[in-house]
Amino acid sequence: MEKLFKKPALIAGIIIAITVFLGFQLPRVRLDNNNIRFLPDRNKAKIISDYIDNTFGGQLIILVGLERPYRTIFDKNFLAKIREYSQSVEAVPFVKSVNSIMSTQYITGDAQSVIVSDLVPENFGGTHEEIDELKRRIASWDLFRDSLVSADLSSTQILITLDVMTADSGRPEVAKTIRKIREIAAEIFTGEAEIYFTGQPIMNATINESIIADNLLLIPLVVIVVLGMLYFSFRRSARRMRMVFVALPLLTVLIAVVWTIGLASLAGLRLSIITTILPVILVAVGHAYGVHIVTHYAKDTGGRILSIEEHRQIVFELMRKMIKPVSLAAVTTITGFISFCFTPIIPMREFGVCASAGVVSVYIMAILFIPSVLLLRYSRIYPSLSAEEHSENAHNDRFTNIVADIFLSIAQKKILVLVMALIIIIVSLYGISRISVDNSVVEFFRNETDISRSDRFIREQFAGSKELNLVIRCGTTEELLHPDVLCAIDRLSAYLTDWVPDVGKTAGFTDIIKRINQVFNVDQNPEGLRSAVSDNTDSIVFGDTGDFGFGGFGFAETASYARAADPAADPAEITEPENRFSLNQYKTSDILEILDSAGGISGKSSGSDIVRELKRHTNYDGMAYYEIPEYPARYAKKTPEDLQRLIANYLVLLAGDEDSGYSNDPLEPTAIRMLIQLRATGNNDIQAVIDEINNFIDANFPENTSVLIGGSATQEMAVTGLIINSQIISIFISVLTIFLIMAFAHKSIIAGIIGAFPLILAVLCNFIIMGFFGIKLNLGTVLIASLTVCIGIDDAIHFIEFFKREYREGEENSLRRTFNACGRAICVTAISVGAGFGVLALSRFKIISEFGMIVAFSMVLTTLVSLTVIPALLMLIRPKFVYGSKRSIT
Repeated sequence: MEKLFKKPALIAGIIIAITVFLGFQLPRVRLDNNNIRFLPDRNKAKIISDYIDNTFGGQLIILVGLERPYRTIFDKNFLAKIREYSQSVEAVPFVKSVNSIMSTQYITGDAQSVIVSDLVPENFGGTHEEIDELKRRIASWDLFRDSLVSADLSSTQILITLDVMTADSGRPEVAKTIRKIREIAAEIFTGEAEIYFTGQPIMNATINESIIADNLLLIPLVVIVVLGMLYFSFRRSARRMRMVFVALPLLTVLIAVVWTIGLASLAGLRLSIITTILPVILVAVGHAYGVHIVTHYAKDTGGRILSIEEHRQIVFELMRKMIKPVSLAAVTTITGFISFCFTPIIPMREFGVCASAGVVSVYIMAILFIPSVLLLRYSRIYPSLSAEEHSENAHNDRFTNIVADIFLSIAQKKILVLVMALIIIIVSLYGISRISVDNSVVEFFRNETDISRSDRFIREQFAGSKELNLVIRCGTTEELLHPDVLCAIDRLSAYLTDWVPDVGKTAGFTDIIKRINQVFNVDQNPEGLRSAVSDNTDSIVFGDTGDFGFGGFGFAETASYARAADPAADPAEITEPENRFSLNQYKTSDILEILDSAGGISGKSSGSDIVRELKRHTNYDGMAYYEIPEYPARYAKKTPEDLQRLIANYLVLLAGDEDSGYSNDPLEPTAIRMLIQLRATGNNDIQAVIDEINNFIDANFPENTSVLIGGSATQEMAVTGLIINSQIISIFISVLTIFLIMAFAHKSIIAGIIGAFPLILAVLCNFIIMGFFGIKLNLGTVLIASLTVCIGIDDAIHFIEFFKREYREGEENSLRRTFNACGRAICVTAISVGAGFGVLALSRFKIISEFGMIVAFSMVLTTLVSLTVIPALLMLIRPKFVYGSKRSIT
């Protein structure tokens, strides 16, 4: 020991130099909370996500909601601002398309041509007639429902599609794009409407921003809290020593935090919502090592006149006494954190690596930096204490005696203590059964935050913020375009929209085919065609490109289609074809019969649904043909294969862009995509939707089709599924390693059991709290169990080590002497560590707040267990690794 600390100034200097170097690496730290990054490469959800991105291109969607309470969006000036915003955002990097009421396009036509015009023409003047026409157009196409305008006409939605792969959504450049999109909205709509932003890219960006804000608040706050708790704990120490005892433990963990984050930056690790709470964890946990050392140092030096050499010997003896318990505590804590390295969730592995490195750093500070500073600071005569300081130390002794008296009286009722422990285990089994597992990203945030409010608004007013992507594949184009396949897809869409409450909207390839079929047959008899439609396809005129109103669903600027004979014609001058069939030819009884049948078309029919059904019966606007051609006779065809060729002809209208968002090939697709927007938030609700989809597919889809289900919702669910595995793995590894370390250190299996049992008890108590208070198991709370084990073992190690030493020094009053020796230090660390974690309750993140509160509770709990259950076990079992062959204790 003397050789190690021969040059304490050199040790301190090297540590300070390393700290300065790693401190310069902190600005290079990168945040990335993209859900897809949480999944291992072989995970099914990730494989499907990569396939969808590679096949259909980047389709990340930002949802922008604009609300005008007590006002309508159909206001000339407000519509002009929407157009201004759409045009401004289109110029922002990474923006693929902007789909708004002022930027989407509208399709109509007749048997001779397809007429494509802007939904709102450039020369829109905002007159009553123009606004009425705009409302009529929106009502005429199902694709606009729950997408562009809310039911009460007071809100509108803008869908911004980013040309970014899912895996790249966390890049800093994408974050800049999102900030620019928000800034433009604030400039244009402030004072005109309430603005809401949500969607997967917004969630990721908001998490990153909140992490930075959290750390700017929580790190200083936890430092202040720990300082306060340490000052309170050492307030009765000698005045000239008080600030040293307070500052040294905290200084060591701050240096360790710089080392940890600096090393992570050098290694190129991207920090997630899990790893970014590491500074707070290290500050809260790591100072315990220093507290134990300075507490015993204060006890060993108090009230004595020391020469320089005597002081040096006290420091050396202190480190010889503390090196084993501190080393064991560090090793067990490190192994607890290393247990996270074996989980399938990648950022959790990164957390395990960073946390382990952090504990190693704290350990180095405790056994090297603190002794070096003490040797440097007191390289002179250590004077005796004043009368006042003697009085303060006496008060400290009274506090120590009170702690010893309380826990000694409890520990002596060993049978009662162990019976209570058994009751807790039984109750915990019920608590575990009540815990739900859910990693919904929107539930990371508190309900009152902007992102939660925005997501709630989009779910209530529009189709929802979460998405599922269905990819339907066949071996050949002919198989995929067969009416049996496309009709099955269309029926699935109708079933989900009409009968599954959590589905807000579907959009996909079949909607385009249906719209083209509708406008081609706008003036036909609703009962069927008299001549083959295929003959008319020769008159199709190819021209401009647009989004068919699908810009926000992955179809923007991906489809080519036909315009009327004069492509340069002003959209405002185009007159829509006259409907050949009108209500005049129907009797009142016919109309009533139509309305009566329309009332039962779905499980949630509205007035607009009934009107739409009336239009279908009369072929108003071609509504009778808003369908996938299914019956050959209805289209003057002979076989389903003829209908397949008719649909293939329709694809000619969509050809011309290789970067298709709805099919893997514009003319000969073998894979098409359907987007399903969800109003659900919880993973259980989303799983119920997926189950409905799979059941429908099994019952209705042809055998030659295969279906993949992907999207942001499946990524969240995949992470949720991995959480259970991570919890089991981390608890098992941490408890097992602690058992092995304790057993090896004391050469006794019983020592391993005594060390592990109380911690298992503390973990079960955590599950009781989570189960009864409805706290879900998620990315935050999944850390709690292993943290309880790897942090709580410190108290158990210190108590066992001190009891073993005190007993072997003298059997009489050995338990009381143990409480006197380490009880105060254990209580001090529990209070300060618990208070440090309690600071996390102020986090912007709900999951971090819950995490902090439960861990704070765990610190108190592990202290109580260490000072009650462990003594009870030691007295009842009387293990040989402590007692040897002796059989009595007082």
